[in-house]
Amino acid sequence: MRVCVVGCGAVGSLFAANLARLGFATPDRMPPKIAAKQVTSIRIRQLPRPLPGTPKSELSEDERIGQAVLRLMIALAMRILSADRTRHKVVGFEEAWFLLQEPAGQRLIEHLNRWGRSEFATPILVTHLLAEAEQIDNLIGARFIFGQESEAEAIKGLGLLRLDRDDDRLVQRLLSYRKGLAMFRDYEGRVAPIRVDPGPRLLEELDTTPGGETGAVAA
Repeated sequence: MRVCVVGCGAVGSLFAANLARLGFATPDRMPPKIAAKQVTSIRIRQLPRPLPGTPKSELSEDERIGQAVLRLMIALAMRILSADRTRHKVVGFEEAWFLLQEPAGQRLIEHLNRWGRSEFATPILVTHLLAEAEQIDNLIGARFIFGQESEAEAIKGLGLLRLDRDDDRLVQRLLSYRKGLAMFRDYEGRVAPIRVDPGPRLLEELDTTPGGETGAVAA
């Protein structure tokens, strides 16, 4: 199985020189080979991102560029994983709300969903804002709802799980979940509490915490 993970780094300014290199490549210089191994992690640092809910008309130029860059990176990930249709692939996108809050991004997610079915691939969308996920509810298969910080978000999470939003016991359970605890709804509609524990080695390799990275960005 091949795995590709796209993540966003801290908010910051996007340097024009790097953007120019991305848009205007030199034909006689081949780009470095990526995706040579089983797992590829693409981390985008200093990517300007708007605050959740920012109207499109109020986006700064850097934030518009940031959205375009992320769409390009998703297109790259899809191309990487389209090389072999006989192998199951997994592509994960962190901070998916960045795409879900704009129509162009939502269309890209819909395209990604169709692409996954035809290319034997499973897309994983990670978002901290459940309101954004509600907009593509009909495109989501399995759902993992981890611990929430507010009662309002916990209620939205129960809605995505097709559970009773008015069940205070379930709301409090989601509010108390930490360290990998989650409510999981599978493709058959069954819901159960689970704990996700990938182990210390994988956590270390994919760690994006500032100051805690090992230095291996892509494999």
